[in-house]
Amino acid sequence: MGQTRTGFLVFEDTTYGSFSASFTAPRAGFRWATDDELEPLPGEIGVGRAPRGPWLVQRDPVDGGPWGRRYSPFRTGRQTTLLGAFRRLTTPVDFLGFANKHGFLGHPTLLVPAAGGSGVLGESLSFWQHHARQARILTTLALWVVKGETEKLGSVVFWAKEPERVVVRPGAVLDRLEADAAGRPYVSIGPEEVGTVGVDANGLHVPDDLSWFWRLGATVIQDSGVLRDASGQRRWRFGDVVGPARFYACEALNKEVNGHVHPKVLPFVDDPELWRLYFVPDCVLAAIYLQLQLVLTKGAVERDSKQCAREGCANTVVPSGNARYCSDPCRRWGRSQSNKRYHRTSPRAAPTARAAGGRGRDLSNNA
Repeated sequence: MGQTRTGFLVFEDTTYGSFSASFTAPRAGFRWATDDELEPLPGEIGVGRAPRGPWLVQRDPVDGGPWGRRYSPFRTGRQTTLLGAFRRLTTPVDFLGFANKHGFLGHPTLLVPAAGGSGVLGESLSFWQHHARQARILTTLALWVVKGETEKLGSVVFWAKEPERVVVRPGAVLDRLEADAAGRPYVSIGPEEVGTVGVDANGLHVPDDLSWFWRLGATVIQDSGVLRDASGQRRWRFGDVVGPARFYACEALNKEVNGHVHPKVLPFVDDPELWRLYFVPDCVLAAIYLQLQLVLTKGAVERDSKQCAREGCANTVVPSGNARYCSDPCRRWGRSQSNKRYHRTSPRAAPTARAAGGRGRDLSNNA
């Protein structure tokens, strides 16, 4: 933290960000339950996050021992592992393995047994599928934006006139990823077909024979407050694909973390160097999208960057020499930790003349 000539404090940690989170996962793990076994309460039926089963629910607790374990997704070296693992999930087996390790995503629905009895919390398979797809789309878009991949973004972002508007087709990202995985070229859909309305904006319960381009529908950007600034000038030149893609990703991520990431001061921090304002996600899903925001804003390409070495810092460091820290506060923290380790491990030094006002002569034998 520094001070400007005007007297205002410059909070470097606010610029770079400090994050903290702690979640639990049950030791007994999870299982999939069918609609014949469990069903949502009548008020829950039809909502986007609980359309139908199968349902991810906790197994019965194991006798003896702790109920579960606690973990932090923002520990040093783990800042993007949660996002990296989640966006690769595709099957119910994948989702079950992730839940056994990390717990609920954090938006469970109250379910009641069909045969009667106490309610339980669960998350639908379609809810997991939707967010895993969205994480893949937004991560890929973020990396394309950071790298300036205009050719790839051109298969997602389309411009039109009369009225002027931008059409974003997020499903094209999934189609392209599937084509790359299959080793075949991706054939972009022409702009004359882009305006066709998609089947389902949430990508739920749609025919499997349609490409994701159509299954996920389209987002149309035509608000004059977005396309033009306060002076009426264009924000983006006509045909630009990077700006609208960044806008779409930002809006989607902001919507997902809204109300789920909170600024907090942690009362039990002992180290003065860690006494600061933290941004704390309230669930696993919010932590995933928060990590994705860091990818978009800091350019944290997993294979090209490394994590800041400071405990609790979620930022990345662009490889350059032996750089380990992302900012001056983190570098100061690193120096303080090195000093602490030195004093803990180094043998007790003999008294020297410096302590007595001299200049380096050993006085240990001089009473």
